[in-house]
Amino acid sequence: MNICSCGKLVDETSTQCPRCAALQVLGLETDTTETEIRSAYRLLFKTWQPDRFQGDQKLKEAAEEKLKEITSAFEFLTSTSIQRGMPDRPQHEA
Repeated sequence: MNICSCGKLVDETSTQCPRCAALQVLGLETDTTETEIRSAYRLLFKTWQPDRFQGDQKLKEAAEEKLKEITSAFEFLTSTSIQRGMPDRPQHEA
């Protein structure tokens, strides 16, 4: 077993836990707030919008892949731990 930089145990094939990996995709640190996550997502979404690369098919395809990675990381970070199948955080009742 390996240990992620945040202190969580990860399997032998990984060096980061899923949360830290998602934060890295968005260029964020482990102590990031949800507001910072949303702000980084919006900036990266605008930056990698495939429509900006209409004149270059290869760049457009690369932007589409990058946007999928960014969106996946954002969805992981903003979903509840139960939705991710990782009940490691207490859920607050509304």
